[in-house]
Amino acid sequence: GDIYEGTWRQGLQHGNGTMWTFTGKIYDGEWEDGSRSGHGRLIDKRLGDVYVGDFKADEFNGFGVLHYGNGDAHHGQWRDGKRHGDAVIHFTDKDGTLSSRRGAGRQLKASFMFDTARTMLLPETVNQTTIGTTSSEATVMVPSQQQNTSDTNAYMWTGN
Repeated sequence: GDIYEGTWRQGLQHGNGTMWTFTGKIYDGEWEDGSRSGHGRLIDKRLGDVYVGDFKADEFNGFGVLHYGNGDAHHGQWRDGKRHGDAVIHFTDKDGTLSSRRGAGRQLKASFMFDTARTMLLPETVNQTTIGTTSSEATVMVPSQQQNTSDTNAYMWTGN
């Protein structure tokens, strides 16, 4: 089973504590009435993901940073466990290092609504790039005729 070390109130985790689960997850942070609520850190040893940020009722809620096991990172707002609001996404190569492969080493600004990307902002001009996400792939179209590459422009998500 799971192991919890921390404070209790009326038989429930409440205050600060750490839980180790049999599924390989470790949560260290604030609890309220038996749920992860407040600021904390959740590590998924199976996937290599680490989330540091706000929780409410056991879900990512508020601002947080999710570092994926592949080295990519999502810095932004969350609601009910889903990406929701403005975010900055950092992409790395498969080995966790920045590289020259298309999409790697890039930073992408995005706006999400309940885990669906609505707009993306690219700080540089490329013709077209496919960006892998945890749930799907998206194609971001950027006009190649843009002269000033330091401008930031918004583009609509054309993937799922």
